[in-house]
Amino acid sequence: MPYINSDLTLKLSEDKKDIIKEKLGKLIEILPGKSEEWLFVGFNDEKTLYFRGKKLDRGAVVEVKVLGSAARSAKDKLTKEICKLYKEELGIDPENIYVIFHDINEWGYNGGLF
Repeated sequence: MPYINSDLTLKLSEDKKDIIKEKLGKLIEILPGKSEEWLFVGFNDEKTLYFRGKKLDRGAVVEVKVLGSAARSAKDKLTKEICKLYKEELGIDPENIYVIFHDINEWGYNGGLF
């Protein structure tokens, strides 16, 4: 039950969203037991983001929510890979990217809880 949502300063084309969504679908497998099969991905583009008191031209805040929890080492690896992906695809310097993890104990779906 992972969900990856990205707030981005850039406007993304539908093609770019599809590329990033596909690559995030592969990267989520870094977290044991997680796969694209249950992955939700969202994009909030053209957001105004400030970091260190300055408005960013290129920046991102990426939230990764998972049912249960994952080891810190897996989260660290996923963080590195997300930053690499956003650098390669969007030209966002990793120093302007926050990746925030949320471990969720209960998750509802299809009228009930998992």
